Amino acid sequence: MATLHWTHPINSMLTNGAAPIISGCMIDEDFQPRIEQFLRRHRLAPTTFGLWAVNDSRFVFDVRNGRACFGSTIRRVYAFMAEYEAKQAAKLRQPVAQV
Repeated sequence: MATLHWTHPINSMLTNGAAPIISGCMIDEDFQPRIEQFLRRHRLAPTTFGLWAVNDSRFVFDVRNGRACFGSTIRRVYAFMAEYEAKQAAKLRQPVAQV
C-alpha cells in the first residue's frame, strides 16, 4: 500500500532545488513508479493515460517533473488503474467465439 504524507503549508516555501510543493497536497513516494510500471505493463502512452485517468494529457509529464497531487487525485488515478486492470482481466477470461 502506498504511503501518503500530508504536507504542511510551510513546506511550499522549502523546495530544496525541486519544484515547489503546493500547500495542502499529498505526497506518495510510490505514485510515480506505480504509474510508470502501469504504462509499461499496459503499453499505454503517457498522454493517453493522463486523459483517461484525470482528463489531463500533461498529467504524467507533470508528475515526472515533480507535480504534487491532492489525495483525491491520487485516489482517482489508483481507482482508474484498478478498474482498467479489472477490465483487461475480464477480456482475457471471455471465451473465444466459435465461428
